[in-house]
Amino acid sequence: MKATLRLADGELVALLEDGRELKNFDAEILAGLLWNSGVSASELEALDWHTDVMSAPTSGQKIAIFSRLRKYEGVSCEEQIQEGRERTISKLLDMPIWISRADLSGLKRYQGEGAEQIDHWINERKIFAVEGGGLQLLAKFQFDDAYSPLPVIAKILELLKSKDDWAVASWFAFPNGWISSHRAEACESLPPMYALDDEAAVIRAAQNELGTYFA
Repeated sequence: MKATLRLADGELVALLEDGRELKNFDAEILAGLLWNSGVSASELEALDWHTDVMSAPTSGQKIAIFSRLRKYEGVSCEEQIQEGRERTISKLLDMPIWISRADLSGLKRYQGEGAEQIDHWINERKIFAVEGGGLQLLAKFQFDDAYSPLPVIAKILELLKSKDDWAVASWFAFPNGWISSHRAEACESLPPMYALDDEAAVIRAAQNELGTYFA
């Protein structure tokens, strides 16, 4: 039984393919209702914030529901964590935010700088890099127009030093409740990568970072 999960007036709502609706404010209770209705974790699709930021469940709500469904299915906590990590990395790799080390090295040589400069930046934690598809990838938002590191990146990386580089990438790329865009119709959470010109806001968000961004 397939179902779609959304948020409506603060309440979690699951629309089943047979037309029924299941509602509850508590994520774990709703997971039980879904399981009793024949919905497994693989059959549940949650609205994504990219599609509808106002109706998408929060990361915490999704984690709670999918984790509970996985427990009903007999999946271990370790497997759930690994699955969540893989889903997040896949989403990140689909984002048009990356430049390969080879391409960046070519740009730096064109500017008269050696490719070893990139190693220095990574080793000094002025920037971060991840591995994907057999390539070393660097997030373009870390750099200014001349492809030199933004000073704020090093400050953030120092605050997030306990996280691995994929978790750091997730922190930058997904909406953060400590950073808001004030619009006429709503106050929306922004990914930190879109607010790097507001150093005070992103530093505050990094200082308040306590959770995980694999979901």
